[in-house]
Amino acid sequence: MFRPHGQRWVIALIVCFLAADTVVLARASGLLRLPRELSDIQRVRQGAATVVARYEELARQAGVDKDREVAEVLARWRDQAGSVLAVVDVARVVSQSQEVQRVISRAILRKQESIIVEILQKDPGVRRWLLPPLLIQVVGGPSGAILLQPQPVVTSETQAELSRRPELLGFAQVLEFKVSQGKVEPVRPQDQWRRLRQLQAEARALQRSIEQAREWAALSPLSGPGVVVEASDAPGGYLWDEIVHEEDIVDIVTALFAAGARGVDVGGVRWQARSWVRCVGPVIVVGNRPVPANPVVIRAVGDPEQLADAVAPIAIRFSELGKKLEVTAVDHLTLPAAQDS
Repeated sequence: MFRPHGQRWVIALIVCFLAADTVVLARASGLLRLPRELSDIQRVRQGAATVVARYEELARQAGVDKDREVAEVLARWRDQAGSVLAVVDVARVVSQSQEVQRVISRAILRKQESIIVEILQKDPGVRRWLLPPLLIQVVGGPSGAILLQPQPVVTSETQAELSRRPELLGFAQVLEFKVSQGKVEPVRPQDQWRRLRQLQAEARALQRSIEQAREWAALSPLSGPGVVVEASDAPGGYLWDEIVHEEDIVDIVTALFAAGARGVDVGGVRWQARSWVRCVGPVIVVGNRPVPANPVVIRAVGDPEQLADAVAPIAIRFSELGKKLEVTAVDHLTLPAAQDS
């Protein structure tokens, strides 16, 4: 027979199990927390606040925590960290750390520039410097800033003061300062980029000038449209006027250059300002190099029509003497670079 006190014991046990299940469910659903236990939202907010605090300490140690731009971005960042609701919000807060770091870095750079300007501006040599503008480059050293290239105008005392300042310790980039009319001004990054683009443009112009000079001096190969001229003796000719002579070759080359030829070669030898041609018996020599004769092949790069028109009178004269001058326009040919004779 079932006893009453045994029934009460079973009921109490069931109640305990139900209570335990209720606690487990409440804990699992986040409805019940132990004393001093943080909620998920509190934990993620605490994590976000820790990240913000780390950058606030960085700004304080660098002495830029009072900088307006730094103070504004840190305050805005802390407000965002305090309003996060989920882990994904923490990720969004952390992702903004790069922008905050850039703002702090800019503030540190401005402070370093201000210190360097203050030190340089006190230098007597700098105050006396008028023109032309002087560029001073400064880089971080082991204990402070050092001049990248020592300037005679800057005294040793000023250089020593730059190297002693702990605020100027170890910055990696080169800072530039312009001295003109006794005043020191930092060269901003945008000015540096503008100067870099100007130097690049000047370098390209110089490179084009060098290439043009090499082309004029025949020191580099030359390609483009042009003409091929073949000068031949009269068939069976042996009289002076029936043979192609050095004077004929010089006349052809001169006419081609006068018509705007960018380059000429004779028998594969590039023509230069100091080139010469000689007829040695049946052999034609250009700059100490024998070239094939009958026909003598002369090639020129330039406007094919203008070049052909330039040698047309010579072709008529050749025809009257029984000699032959053939001109062929070509879309592309390459002249070799001149070689030492």
